[in-house]
Formats: sequence, structure tokens, C-alpha cells
Amino acid sequence: MYSVSSDGLNGASIVLRSWQFVSEGENRQRLVEAGTSFGSDPHTIASAQQAHQEFVESAIESFNNGYYIEQSVNKNPETTNVFGGDYTTVQRGGYGLNGSLSDEDKYYMTSSADSVGDIQSALVQAGSASTSVVFFRIHSDTSGNVYLAKAKSYDGVIGTAGSRILAKDQSASSLSGVAKELDSRTQVISNFISAIERNTGDDETASWAPDAKWYNEAFELVIMVQTSQFGVGLQNPDRRETVLDPALCPSNSGRADLFSSAYSSAYRLSSYSIKYPDKGSGYAGSFKGQDIHISGIQDMYKSKVFVIPNVNVQDLD
Repeated sequence: MYSVSSDGLNGASIVLRSWQFVSEGENRQRLVEAGTSFGSDPHTIASAQQAHQEFVESAIESFNNGYYIEQSVNKNPETTNVFGGDYTTVQRGGYGLNGSLSDEDKYYMTSSADSVGDIQSALVQAGSASTSVVFFRIHSDTSGNVYLAKAKSYDGVIGTAGSRILAKDQSASSLSGVAKELDSRTQVISNFISAIERNTGDDETASWAPDAKWYNEAFELVIMVQTSQFGVGLQNPDRRETVLDPALCPSNSGRADLFSSAYSSAYRLSSYSIKYPDKGSGYAGSFKGQDIHISGIQDMYKSKVFVIPNVNVQDLD
């Protein structure tokens, strides 16, 4: 008999993060007066919260009783990677490395809606999400400098000067730390300095601009970053069991041949959700109509490698 277990929903977590431009209050009014059209997305705090929440809910729905644990068997008994080389993934009525597999229920953990809450269920569960929020304000001054401020509220970040991230003569390639990460995720700082008037003009009498490029536009924008996390694992029950199918054992030629050879085996998470088979590998919900995928999701949970010898209870009769 096999058993696999996890520390409930505390063993592994999915972290989702969204980065959205938002505009409120006087800043928004100035943009409207300047002719800015926000289109179908109003870019308010409320709309950003709704989009993120819908993203989180779609991800939880995909994982909860959607992803499942599956077993693979490898001909190499000494391998540390069961899921590479000459291996097969166990499927009801399919083929093992030594003939056809049984169709009896006792040999399988079941990935179907009827198996939810059962000791033989292969389905994993997802918990509720916790969410944190931070706001970043990017702004420039008339001397060509660019600044980045951070706060836990919109009003707080509007009132925070922050620190200089780019001098007048620097481009986005000079970014570092948090500013570099923010730009690599969103290109927001690169786009910001491309959109504003920066280092233009030709006035050699301007004492504050030795390069004669005296004109720099002062502007600002705010990015709302929401981070949500929820646990994924085996729950109610947190241990699942199944029986070894003799067809997964290497063949033997009789009692004298017992324990002379073996296969290696392990369990891991499936690569797709049975709720959304057409969404492909690693589907983790959708954000504003865009499907989100997590590469290598099947490695989120992996059991220890164990050995299946060329002997089973049928050989001991």
C-alpha cells in the first residue's frame, strides 16, 4: 500500500502579484481636463481591486479540486529523477513498464469530482487568499531627475517625495534595486521617461543646465501592486492511499529471481487542472482576459523516490 501526505495547506503556496496604474483625486481630474481617455478600464483603486480579486478567485478555482497528484514509474532503480528517461505515468487501464495496468479502483488515486474528500482522492485543495497592497509613485522634476516613492496607501504615496532613482543624464538602464524590478515587470519607468519631455531645449545661458538642455517636464503616476497568497495541498484528509498494482513491478522468472531487479517511482503534482484541460500546462487563472500560466507547476509537490522490486504479494503465495 502507498500513502502520500502534505502538511494540509501549509506545505506550498501560490503567490499572485498584479501591477496596475491607478489615478484618483486631483491627479485624475488634471488628466481628464487634459483630454485623457481611460477607455474601458477606469484605472481607479476600486477597479484595480476588482480585477485583482477576480484573478485570485480564478486561480483558486483552477487549483481547488482541479490539480491532482500522479504517480510515475522509471526503469532505472537508481535514478534521482523518476520523471525523465524511460518512465511512464500511471493511468487507469493504461500500460506500465511490464504490461497492461489493472482497471480496479483499489490501484488508483482518483481525480474525479466524486473522489473529493475520499482517502483515495488524487485531488489537491486550495485555501483562501491573504492580500497585501503597496503603492509606488514615480515622478519627475524640472531639473530632469526621476524619483520613486513607496507607501501603503494612495494618499500616503502622493505625499511622499521618495528617493531619486535617475539623474538628469541617466536612462532606465541605470535603474537598480526595487526600481529595476518594478521596471522589469511593467516597463513603467522606461515608458514614463519616454512619455515626458526630458532634456530638451538648447539654451546655453541656463545656469542650471550645463548641457544647454534646459527643459524637463514635471509629472507623476501611481502604480498599485497587490500581492495575494494561498496554500495548496492535501486536506480532509491530508493523507491519501492506494494499493500497488502488480503490473507496475518488474517481471521475475520464479522464486530464485525475486528481489533481483527493481523500478523507481514517485508522485508529483499534475501539469494541468482537470477543470480547464484546454488551458494547457500550469494554468493559474486569468487576469483581465489574459490566461496566466506557472512554468513547472508539477514540481510544486514531489514525493521522495521509492523502489518497486520485482516481487509482490502474489509471488508469496
